[in-house]
Amino acid sequence: MRNAIAILLMLMTAGCSSGRETASECYSTEKFRRSVTPSFSPFVMNVHAAGGSRSDIYLQMPFQHLRFEKKANGFGASYTATIIVRNSKDEIVVTKETERTILVRTYDETVSPRFDLFFQSFLLPAGDYAAEISAMDGLSQLRFTQSVPFTADDHERTFRPSTILYLDGMQEGKDGVVLRPMLPASFSLLRDSLGTYQEFYNLRSGDSLHISDEYAVHRMTDEENTPPAPMAPPIVTPADRCGSNADSVYYRSDTTVAAFKNGITPVLRFHPVPADGGNEIRRTIIVLHDNVRDTFRYTQNIFRRDHRLRASLTLEEL
Repeated sequence: MRNAIAILLMLMTAGCSSGRETASECYSTEKFRRSVTPSFSPFVMNVHAAGGSRSDIYLQMPFQHLRFEKKANGFGASYTATIIVRNSKDEIVVTKETERTILVRTYDETVSPRFDLFFQSFLLPAGDYAAEISAMDGLSQLRFTQSVPFTADDHERTFRPSTILYLDGMQEGKDGVVLRPMLPASFSLLRDSLGTYQEFYNLRSGDSLHISDEYAVHRMTDEENTPPAPMAPPIVTPADRCGSNADSVYYRSDTTVAAFKNGITPVLRFHPVPADGGNEIRRTIIVLHDNVRDTFRYTQNIFRRDHRLRASLTLEEL
């Protein structure tokens, strides 16, 4: 009986912190935010545009976080997204608002892992900014707000790469090839491959660009005498023991690109889907110009749900 109660508490408080937050606080706020309010996943990509530096702010809204109503031709939902961009002095620079309407044919789609994804573009001078993003559900009028800091890069100087945009694939459209973005929050939905798209600016003819991509597994612990995780609050999961040492590289891919003209060089690559569980995706960029070597490194920590286990935890819950 005691073990059954402990397991029940562990399931109810999945996602709760093992710190000062109590299980009741976590259950009443975190569970409500994920399942009732129109919470979303944001992502900011910096690229170079004709007018200077451009910041594309993506917003991914899961269908499960919206209220749907029955309509004659299916089920419908709507929400309003407002993005307020402030500079480092907390001054409002620009505001954009958009209304999104969703219509699906069956109820099963409303509770599926599907989501609505769009982005808004902002031409901004180089500097530090914060985007205050709010989403209001059309039926419930519930609102969720999140602040996302980002930096608009000055792409007019020497060699600079854009932000990495992850993809779940691409398809042929009437205007050519269309890329399908995949935000890190939804990597558990990947099935066939993981794509990366990145632009490189101010390359000159004769420059050499080397890109190395790696997947590494997080090492949980190397202490044999580490006590087991307790089964009652505060919950301690293996993720709490994870260090920053993702030291086991199980996949690596390298490519070299030669620049034949000055300007922008886009690079599109596809890789196998990362393994289930915690992963660290690493990218190392080396550019050679006139015997001068510049190196850039990027890391992205992700967690992929094990689809064989229906109740496995998400990254947010861990």
